[in-house]
Amino acid sequence: MDNSSDCVFSESGHDSASELEGELTGIVMKDLWKILLVILVVTAVVVIVLVKQYENPDAVDEPGTEPVAETLLPTMLELGSEGCHACEQMKPVMAHFEENHSDLVFIQFHDVRQQPAIAQQYGIRLIPTQVFLTAEGNEFFRHEGYFAIEEVENVFREMGVEI
Repeated sequence: MDNSSDCVFSESGHDSASELEGELTGIVMKDLWKILLVILVVTAVVVIVLVKQYENPDAVDEPGTEPVAETLLPTMLELGSEGCHACEQMKPVMAHFEENHSDLVFIQFHDVRQQPAIAQQYGIRLIPTQVFLTAEGNEFFRHEGYFAIEEVENVFREMGVEI
């Protein structure tokens, strides 16, 4: 007996298996398009975030970094590294200004081995390097190597700080 003309009974009201199969395929295709649309939107968001990070690498800091502080005080950035002999010699110099002149100047240390982005930002060639910034954030002066307290004071005086 040939069953090719037999009808399949279903509650959906379909007369044949091929009609049911066609409807199921349509439903699956609609769901597939929804899934693809979600994947496309998620991909677009990821691409946008990555492009923004590429355009502004400081938007996301490296682990363990801190950005250059924005302050209304003249600033000395000490760009060095732990274990560097001349950098270690700068610690008492920085401590002197932090302890005695924190109301007049701001001192900030950055370890360039831990924070290579800041070394690149300031074009550091050797360490330690001291970068002096005006209260407006503009570079005033820079020095490479050990810099004694008296020499640092002279730079701040040239910047108009009454030390």
